[in-house]
Amino acid sequence: MTAKPHERPVALCTIEPDQPFGELCVCSTRTGMRETTACALLACEVFEIKMSRFLGYLRQNRAALEAMMFTLCLRLTDAEHRIEVMAHREAAQRLGRLLLRLATSRGRKGPVGLRDTVTVSVSHSELAEFAGMSRPHVTVTMGRLCRRGLV
Repeated sequence: MTAKPHERPVALCTIEPDQPFGELCVCSTRTGMRETTACALLACEVFEIKMSRFLGYLRQNRAALEAMMFTLCLRLTDAEHRIEVMAHREAAQRLGRLLLRLATSRGRKGPVGLRDTVTVSVSHSELAEFAGMSRPHVTVTMGRLCRRGLV
């Protein structure tokens, strides 16, 4: 999902297959529609669930309500981590925090001889979107981090 689609889009999150999205519309029932958009990077199928049916289902199904709460807690945790990354003004600190977060959430440990290494597959464009930076700025900053032996 992205914010401000008419300007330079900022990635708010990436939704994996079989994950729900749009759940925060529940919070905007009094104020109207949210001002975010979703963009599919691959062919996908999306199902719309009317608010009244969704809320009725949650009222009757405790397991679904607990799953929804769990999803909201995960998304809140992710949002707080993103705020922590964005709070750093210096590009190297911002990217460093982001890379540490990505290493924790989707990194793969290195081979036995390189126990202290973690591999994260992410493009400079993705890093730029997640860090609120331009892609060229990410490339320059990543070059500096590489020369210092930090990545």
